[in-house]
Amino acid sequence: MSIAPLPPDSTKLYKTAPAVEVVYSIRTALAQPVDVEHFLAAIKEHFPDDFIQQELIQSVQGNVIVKLDGKPDGQLRLNAAGYRFSNADGTFVAHYLQQGLILNFLPPYAGYASAMAKLRSHWEVYRKVVGDVPMTALSLRYIDRIDIPRHDSTSFDLDQYFTIVSKIPEGLSAHHCYQQYWFNKSNEDIRARVIWSSLDNLAGHFSFALDTEAMLDPANIGDPKEAWTRFDELHAWCWHVFDHSLTDECKKLFQ
Repeated sequence: MSIAPLPPDSTKLYKTAPAVEVVYSIRTALAQPVDVEHFLAAIKEHFPDDFIQQELIQSVQGNVIVKLDGKPDGQLRLNAAGYRFSNADGTFVAHYLQQGLILNFLPPYAGYASAMAKLRSHWEVYRKVVGDVPMTALSLRYIDRIDIPRHDSTSFDLDQYFTIVSKIPEGLSAHHCYQQYWFNKSNEDIRARVIWSSLDNLAGHFSFALDTEAMLDPANIGDPKEAWTRFDELHAWCWHVFDHSLTDECKKLFQ
């Protein structure tokens, strides 16, 4: 069975967007590891009032060999991978890592324009520590929670709210649902991974998650201006997939 192409990108906005977390990620390729304490110093210098907590992140490397006598022997080594910085109300987290920069936005999410302004400012600080390194991958991920009122009903038709789900056989009901899709945009080197799944129900509701991630991977971007343009494309693709995964009846929940 062939899959019809998605309709053109939508520009419709919703008053109460269901995003519970939005993640912006830039992966880098450092020629040499940096001292992660420079990340801590840079945050204190450039964002002295933005964060109240910092946490050292360590990576684990290990190997196991079998000695001549047949007994196993191994080594375990911890390496400083970077720092996680959290703000006071838990709505924003910045990860400064050896392998890149990751920003996590939690409700209330102020929107794409505001988030991109933060991403650009944090990238400038990150770049001052690591130098002019290439960006090897970009990604933008939206995790949405969709709570559908029960209206005194014990079941409902998934097709009434979602266009992305498989058809349930007649006479059967679904529990603990999970579906994953990969979508490619044929005229661009962008991929989108979409996961639709059921959640523990909010009282009086049927609850679901729609997890959409658009990525440019691999990439080789040296000019940040190009990266910001590509994030615009990732955002448009995420929005496109989200908007066309839901029916008009579902969208009424956010209007």
